[in-house]
Amino acid sequence: MRKVSIVFHAIATVASLLGISLTFSAVSEYEENLAGITLQKQKISEEEKKLAELRDKHASDKLRQRNRNLDLSDEITEFKKTVDETNHKLALTKEEIIDIEKSIAERISDKDSTIARQSEESTALEETVKQIKILRSEIPRIQEQIEGKIFEISDFKNKSAELSVGLNTYSEITSEIRGHYLATLRALRSYQRTRPWLEPGEELSLELSAVDLASGYIALSEGGASGVREGMIFSVNFENQEISKIRIKKVFRDYSLAELIPLVGNPAKLLTLKKVDLVVM
Repeated sequence: MRKVSIVFHAIATVASLLGISLTFSAVSEYEENLAGITLQKQKISEEEKKLAELRDKHASDKLRQRNRNLDLSDEITEFKKTVDETNHKLALTKEEIIDIEKSIAERISDKDSTIARQSEESTALEETVKQIKILRSEIPRIQEQIEGKIFEISDFKNKSAELSVGLNTYSEITSEIRGHYLATLRALRSYQRTRPWLEPGEELSLELSAVDLASGYIALSEGGASGVREGMIFSVNFENQEISKIRIKKVFRDYSLAELIPLVGNPAKLLTLKKVDLVVM
């Protein structure tokens, strides 16, 4: 029994020692872990500090880059403005060059034209000088002709004086004949206005009052006052073309009634006309 107790006591002692050993081991491991955590926290703190520094540096670089970009943008804008002004000046210069070239071409053309004109004028002057020489050589002959014309004029004046005497008598005869002519002409015109009939071949322009192809009758806007008589036959014309023929059936003072002569022309065309020419047959 005592041996068992000793054994248990020994086991308990061993267990206690083992427990103490495990405890020290656990504490040691805990302390190591705690030290590791502290070290990690320190490293994290340092990394965060470095990250903050990097962030600040990045922000500073970004701000610096933005400012630089703004400066570059201003420089680009100014450069574009300068380029535009240069292009505008270049375009103006090109236009001035074109105008100058055109002016030079015009001056050259004017110069050529002037030279050609001077050549023509020189040729014309030479021709004029030749003509003057020819005319000078013709002066004696022209003087002879003038003297001959003067003689002819004198002879013509003498003949004119002789004829003037005869013309006085002729003028009296002519005046009397002209008086007879005018009197006859007035009589003919009065006869033409007052005679109450129409002669064959005479033309009368009038309006068609009504056209009835079914009955064959046509109403005319002229009557006895214009010389229309019953039984007269007219050729109905439009624009110098015969359309039909009609015969007067009834006559009143200012209008008359006519009938179409069958199988002559195209009476249907009268439906589209308002004014026609009647020629006495």
